[in-house]
Amino acid sequence: MLIGSDAEVHSKPAWQQTYRGLEHRAAKAACVDNLIQKFPDAIQEYADTFKALQTKRHLADYDPYVPVAPSEIQQDIDTLKEAIKNFDGQDEKDRRAFCAFVLLKRRKE
Repeated sequence: MLIGSDAEVHSKPAWQQTYRGLEHRAAKAACVDNLIQKFPDAIQEYADTFKALQTKRHLADYDPYVPVAPSEIQQDIDTLKEAIKNFDGQDEKDRRAFCAFVLLKRRKE
């Protein structure tokens, strides 16, 4: 959304920086910030999905005994696909605003 989606549109270094630029802790904090309520419902649901799946990823990464059933993984994949589809269906201005919201640090006024 911020750099462009086609290799002919964006520069490789800009895409690499953006691709690696998301700080998951800051993104999760943005997703629980009260300002998230200003976004359309589908984007709020996308943020909720991000939070839930990030929590599951942390459990899987850091607890070798966490039980993970293949059916649960498939359900998470299906949930994520639906969230992405709904996110992609939102106005470009709202999607861009969300990207900036989770990527860029907000300064106090």
